[in-house]
Formats: sequence, C-alpha cells, structure tokens
Amino acid sequence: MRRVSVISAFVLLNTVIVARVHAGPVTIAVLHAEYTATAGINDPGFAFLEDSGPGYASVSYNCTDPDGSPCGYADASATAQPFRVTASMNAGYYSMSAWASAETDLTFSPLADGTAMLGLAFEASSWSPGGADGVARLFDVTEDQQLWEYSWLSQPAEGVPTALSAAHAYRLHLGVASEGSMQGYSMIEVSGLQEAVPDPGSTLLLLGMGLMGLMAGRKRWQ
Repeated sequence: MRRVSVISAFVLLNTVIVARVHAGPVTIAVLHAEYTATAGINDPGFAFLEDSGPGYASVSYNCTDPDGSPCGYADASATAQPFRVTASMNAGYYSMSAWASAETDLTFSPLADGTAMLGLAFEASSWSPGGADGVARLFDVTEDQQLWEYSWLSQPAEGVPTALSAAHAYRLHLGVASEGSMQGYSMIEVSGLQEAVPDPGSTLLLLGMGLMGLMAGRKRWQ
C-alpha cells in the first residue's frame, strides 16, 4: 500500500509540472518595441549609398563604365520584425562592397506564468570571410539578469525551455548583419511567442503590470 501511494504522488507531481509547460505559443503583451534596419553600398570613387529605417531598409546600384556600358550591380536590404530579422547583400563587382544589418528589441510580459518552449532558427551564408553574423538573447528586466544568449557558433540543438513570470518584464534582442564584396545572407527567427490582442481594459492592466516590472528592474540597477 505504501508503494502505491509513492507512485501516485510521483504521477500527480509529474502531471502538475507538465501542465505548466506551454504546448503552443505563449501569448505576450508588448510593452515597448524598437526595430532598426540599415543597408548600404560603396563603390569607391563612384558612389556611396545608405538607407536606414525603423523596420526596413533597401538600396540598389547599377555601375556603368565611362562609355555607358554596365559594369556591375549591387543591392542590400534588411528587415526587422517582432520575432524575425534578416539581412542580405550582393556586391556584383570586385571593387564594390555592401552591408546590411537588422535589430529587434522587444520588451514584453507574458499573460500567464509558465515555461515556454522557444524555438530559434538561424540561417547564414556568405562568400566573404566573416561576412555573416547574428545573436539572439533574452533578458529579464525585472531581475536584471540575462536568461540566455545564442549565436551562429552556439545554436541550440532544439527548443529552449524558458521559465516566464507574468509579473516580470523581459527584453528579447535579435540582431543580424551581412557584409562583404560578394554575397551574404543572415536570418534569425524566434517561435513560441505571439502578441496578444486584448480589450482596452486588459491593455491598461497589462501595461500597468509591465511598468511595475520595469520600475522594479530600475531599482535593482540603481
């Protein structure tokens, strides 16, 4: 009888733990978001082009010889979205160089406590040495503590279980860059989070909770 009781207690405890792991995307309230994208092309002595924006940037350039005949083409673009950043470039002539970078900084609070299984997808290709780079990190603003950080050289083999508290504010940072004199592409995408579309009353409540978390984090910094 005692043995049966121990087994039942283990099964019950295990069930409670599993129930706290979100099977689907975790719904979050976005408290603050910053999206930065930059793209540029340099053809020394002939042209320098650069574009930047709060979520998208793109430039293109057609090189022509003095006689008017085409001698090359280059383009670069970058996008920054809540859970995905991309940067691509193509310098079609040996004297040209191009670059692109994108960053997302998303501060949020989950709507409920639990453990989120977050997926991280990295893609990178470059014909130039060191021409692609990228990093993803999650920071607990309330506790002033970094929860994890991954890059091209330290990608997770599978989903990243991350304990989240509805009383805390978190900052997700995604950043990629591609540059060189040939071709390059870089991308990072996070899965397992989704933005909430609450009613106005819930929005005020969530913003209040998020601001409390940010204030608590600032007190720790001081």
